[in-house]
Amino acid sequence: MGFSLMVKYDEIPDNIIDIWKNEFNRIGFIVEFDKDFSFDTWEGGLLPMVLIPISEEYVQRFGQDQVPGGFQMDIYEKEIWTNSPMMRSVFEFFCQCIGTATLANALDGLYCDGQNGIECKGKEAISSALNEIKKYELFHNELVKNDSENKVKNINDYNAEINMYVNNKLVSPYCNEKSNSIRFIDRSPHRKSGFICRSCGRSFGVDEIKMV
Repeated sequence: MGFSLMVKYDEIPDNIIDIWKNEFNRIGFIVEFDKDFSFDTWEGGLLPMVLIPISEEYVQRFGQDQVPGGFQMDIYEKEIWTNSPMMRSVFEFFCQCIGTATLANALDGLYCDGQNGIECKGKEAISSALNEIKKYELFHNELVKNDSENKVKNINDYNAEINMYVNNKLVSPYCNEKSNSIRFIDRSPHRKSGFICRSCGRSFGVDEIKMV
């Protein structure tokens, strides 16, 4: 599911973009928005931005190059909502949380994380955003690790099954040539193994195996 944050504010100053950029600077980034971006004319949707790390911590983490990012932002009277989609990267989530916290501080408003019952401002807003990013990063890394382990297990299981057919008499499911024209391709452990028919040049796997 998507993740939403909110900023409660009283008014938006005319120089809000400059103030927001300064807040990004405080935590270690130069931020650049589209030259036509304006709070007065913003109609909602994805707000693209480019972040350039300038603090030692973030240079080590993200490098010195420009890093494109952004998040969904919708402006209402006294409230600004930000959102990131379910299939977000850690950096996209970083942009949303830090972007929302710095915007709250730029507006002298409240950073509101309804999922965790948090309303705060100032340094506490930045701290809350960083804590949420850290939690998501741990979750995301575990998800990636489990996905990778599952892929390896699935490949290993598949290859173990197909290996049982290596010394059997097979028939190509495409040209019906018999096993003397069929070669086993062992791609373990990184990819699924399979057979290839030298007569028709086509490969096949467990689901297509035909026996003599």
